[in-house]
Amino acid sequence: MAQRRRVARAARRLPPFERLGAFVHAHARLVIGAWVLIVLCALPFAPQAPGALQAGGFDLPTLESARSRTALESELGAPPSALVLAISSSTLIPGTPQFETAAQRAVAGVASAPHVVGSRSHLIAPTQVNVEKKIVYDVILLDLKPDDSPAALEGIQAALVEVDGIKVALAGGPSFYADIQIVSETDLQRSELISLPLAAIVLLLVFGSAVAAGLPLAVGGATVLVALAAIFGAAQATRMSIFVLNLTTLLGLGLGVDYSLLLVSRFREELGRGGKLGDAVQRTVATAGRAVFFSGVTVMLGLAGLALFDFAILRSIGIAGAITVAIAVASSVTLMPAILSILGPRVNRLAIRRLGSGKVNERGPWARLARAVMRRPVAVALPTLALLIALGTPWLGVRFNAPDGSILPERVPSRQALDALTDAFGEGSFSPMTAAVRTDGPVTSAANIKLLYDWVQALQADPRVARVDSIVSIDPRLTLTQYQLLYS
Repeated sequence: MAQRRRVARAARRLPPFERLGAFVHAHARLVIGAWVLIVLCALPFAPQAPGALQAGGFDLPTLESARSRTALESELGAPPSALVLAISSSTLIPGTPQFETAAQRAVAGVASAPHVVGSRSHLIAPTQVNVEKKIVYDVILLDLKPDDSPAALEGIQAALVEVDGIKVALAGGPSFYADIQIVSETDLQRSELISLPLAAIVLLLVFGSAVAAGLPLAVGGATVLVALAAIFGAAQATRMSIFVLNLTTLLGLGLGVDYSLLLVSRFREELGRGGKLGDAVQRTVATAGRAVFFSGVTVMLGLAGLALFDFAILRSIGIAGAITVAIAVASSVTLMPAILSILGPRVNRLAIRRLGSGKVNERGPWARLARAVMRRPVAVALPTLALLIALGTPWLGVRFNAPDGSILPERVPSRQALDALTDAFGEGSFSPMTAAVRTDGPVTSAANIKLLYDWVQALQADPRVARVDSIVSIDPRLTLTQYQLLYS
C-alpha cells in the first residue's frame, strides 16, 4: 500500500503528458474497455448519420433574396420551390397530336401528387418547347421549402406513367438535392473500399509487421464510427449538411491513421532503446502524444471557427470537423497507448520482412536529408516556396458558386436531364432569377405599368439577359409583382 502511494505521488509530480502515459499504462484494460463500450454505443447510430443530414444550407432568412421570396410567397402566393419535368421522345415531334397525347398520359397524375400545387405546362409556354431536339419541359410547383423539396419526389415519380415513345426525367433543385445525398453515400462506400486496402498495404510496407500496420487502421476506423454517431446526435439539435459526410470520413480516417502512426513509430523506437514497457509508453505519450494533441487542437480550433458562420453548410462543416478531430486526438492519446501497453514487443508480430532494432538510424537517408536541409535552409526554402506559389496560381482564377446538378456524375438521371435541357434551351431557361418589384400604389396603375415597362426594357438591353417574363397579380390593391429573368 505504501509503495502504491509513493508511485501515485511520483506520478502526480510528472508533466501532464507523461502523467497521462503513466495512467493509460496502469489502467490499459480499463481504457480499452471504455473505448469498446463507446464503439458499441455508436454502432446503432453511425449508419443513421447519412439519413439525418440534409442538402442545401446555402441560404439565410436575412438575405435580400430570402426576404424577396418570403414576400412573393406571402403576398402573391408564389410557390416556395419547383421541379422540372423533362419530356422527350426519339420518334414523336412536340406539338403534334401524337406527342402531346402521349405526354399528357405520362404526366397526368402529377397534378394530384402530394405537395404539388400547380404547374406551368409547355402547352401555354412556347419557350418550353424545342421541336428540333424533340424535348419539352413542364415546371411543377411545390408547397415545400427548397431544402425540404426532395420529399415530393417519391409521390411525383409514383404518379408518372410509362408510355411508349415518351421519356420523362426529373430535373431541378429537388432532384439535385435528393441525388447529391445518394451519390455522397455511395461515394463514401466506394472510397472506403478503395482507401482502406491501400492504406493497409502502405502501412504494412512501412512497419513491416501486420500487427503494427493494423493498429492505425483500427484506431482510425473507431474514430470514424464514433464521429458519425456524434454527428448523428448533433443533427438532432441543429441542421447538418450532407457534405459533412465525406469530410468526417476523410478527417477521421486520415487523422486517426496519421496520429496513430506517429505513436506506433515512437513506441517501437522506445522499445528498441530497452527499458521497461511502462517507460516506453510514458515517453511515447510525452513526445508523440504531445505533438498529436497540439496538432489536433490547432486543426480543431480552425474548423470550429466555421461554426460561427450563419450559413448552415459552413456551420455544420465546422461542427462536424471539430467533433471528428477531437475524437481522433482522444483515441490516439488514450486508446492507442493502451493497446500498445497490452501488446508490448508483440507489436512486431506477423512480420513480412526482417525488422530493425527500432533504434533511430542517425545515418539513414532521412537523417541525411534533414541535415542537408538544415545546412542550407535558404537555398531549400526559396525554390520550395516558389514551387508552392506556382502550384497555387490556379486559385487566382477560382469562381465560387452554389452547387447545382452539374456537379453530379453524368450517370445520374437528374444530371442527364439537366444536360439535355441545357443543350436544348440554354443555361438559364429553366432556372431563372426571380425579382420582386414593389410599387408605390397598385401595380396595375397606368403610371406604374409605364415605369415597369421602362425597367424591363433596361433589363432586356443587358446582353446577359435572354428574356424577362412577368407575373402580375390581377388584384389592383397589391403593390407587388414578380419578374423572372432568364439568362443566356
